[in-house]
Amino acid sequence: MPTYKNPKTKKYYCKFYYVDWQGQRRQHKKEGFVLQRDAQQYERAFLEKEAKDCTITFAALVEHYYKYSEAHQRHSTYESKKSIIDKHLVPAFGPMPINKITTLTVERWQEEVITKKELAPTTLHQLQGKLSAVFNFAVKYYGLAFNPARRAGNIGTMRREKVTFWTVDEFNKAMKALQGMKIDAKYFAAYNLLFYSGIRHGELAALTVADFNAEAGTVRINKTRARTPAGFGITPPKTKKSNRIVTLPAAVVKMLQDQIGRLYEPQPGDTIFPHITYGLSDYLHKIAAAAGVKDIRVHDLRHSHASMLINLGFPPLLICERLGHEDITTTLRTYSHLYPGKENEVASSLQTLITTTPAPAATPKDKK
Repeated sequence: MPTYKNPKTKKYYCKFYYVDWQGQRRQHKKEGFVLQRDAQQYERAFLEKEAKDCTITFAALVEHYYKYSEAHQRHSTYESKKSIIDKHLVPAFGPMPINKITTLTVERWQEEVITKKELAPTTLHQLQGKLSAVFNFAVKYYGLAFNPARRAGNIGTMRREKVTFWTVDEFNKAMKALQGMKIDAKYFAAYNLLFYSGIRHGELAALTVADFNAEAGTVRINKTRARTPAGFGITPPKTKKSNRIVTLPAAVVKMLQDQIGRLYEPQPGDTIFPHITYGLSDYLHKIAAAAGVKDIRVHDLRHSHASMLINLGFPPLLICERLGHEDITTTLRTYSHLYPGKENEVASSLQTLITTTPAPAATPKDKK
């Protein structure tokens, strides 16, 4: 890998040819290196990223995978995925050529992360999924013979052992504590909306005056506040099923009317809860401490709503639609453990279907 030194700047540069993704031979030049080895390292890394065969390293493959993901996924999803891969997978597999990462290699990595017991079972399952997705990309676009992560099998579990939530009694205690604290009234309305509607906090932050129908007692969910390349902003909702109309109790309708009334000359496009995102979590922790109830996250108010509906006897499909889950599998996977005694109910229901007709007499044993 030849490098050159600029006699004027006294700095090194590299100049070389490579074949781009269209099969065209191109020249690339990079200047400004203080050390010769830095120029050589840059050229090596560049050519590695442009490689189109299975000798590419896992780290270089991941960079290509990131470009693909960024173009095909929501920015917040992409950022979350990148953070996990950079933290856990690149340090483990980074310098290895992908055709040298075998099923045994992956299994040994699995044993190591499981033995350390530093990560939750759901995190382990998520890591395995991300690793498999990277290798699927390699199989599809780089001709890798097979996906070693898939052959190694899954680790961890998809479902959290339990979700944290408030009961109605705990929520009422928390709201009573809030009323005794010097906290903006909009938070009282926001927490009630989250608890009694099950919408996501990003969806709440994006709600506009036009989304609220006081007469029908509903809010329209068609956008969310999420991370974008330019920072936080308003984006389409998390999934297609997230577009929905959510009905509200009359008391919450009144709270929203009062909140809109506190806005200065509210217009249809105005946000109902301006500048609320940053305080939602901090205040919730303080309120929980003041009320003497368990400390929960803002997202757990969504779990609280689901738990309340389950206890009221509403079917999973209705809960799925109200929460805006992509499919009922997500609902059941997340909340199936909140259906206590349902197996006994199934057995009892089946018993009522069995007739009281006595069983036929036993058949005599055949003689030998």
